[in-house]
Amino acid sequence: MKKKSNNQNEKMLLDVYKNLDMATWTIDLIDDEILNDDFLDLVKKQKKIYEEYKCKVLKMAEKFDIDLKSINIMAKIGSLASIKVGTFFDNSNSHIANKLIQGTSMGIIELKKALNSYKILDDEIKEVANNLYVAESKFFNSLQEFL
Repeated sequence: MKKKSNNQNEKMLLDVYKNLDMATWTIDLIDDEILNDDFLDLVKKQKKIYEEYKCKVLKMAEKFDIDLKSINIMAKIGSLASIKVGTFFDNSNSHIANKLIQGTSMGIIELKKALNSYKILDDEIKEVANNLYVAESKFFNSLQEFL
């Protein structure tokens, strides 16, 4: 049975989905540049976590009858250019970790802003957003080892 969504549920779920969409897309762009096995394992594990959250979010969107849209193509193109040009000149672990930290930091900030802004949320949506915030924070901290 589909639940009725309020506007805040829709906005939060869309924010979470865009965060996950950009994160998985970026990892797909950069993982072939990572030569350190430990670093690559960390990034692949994080991508798997993001994909698991993406599945949860898609199921919730269906349950709440919310149409999720992918991240803007121009944002993806900007990210593609930044990553590919940057790694062309410097494909060191430090440089790649720095790029991933920047992106993860943006995701963490956007999630926290959304969590602070949207007060009338379904418990399930709020839990997923909070859990993603925690997972991204852990990833952020783990990436610092490779700077």
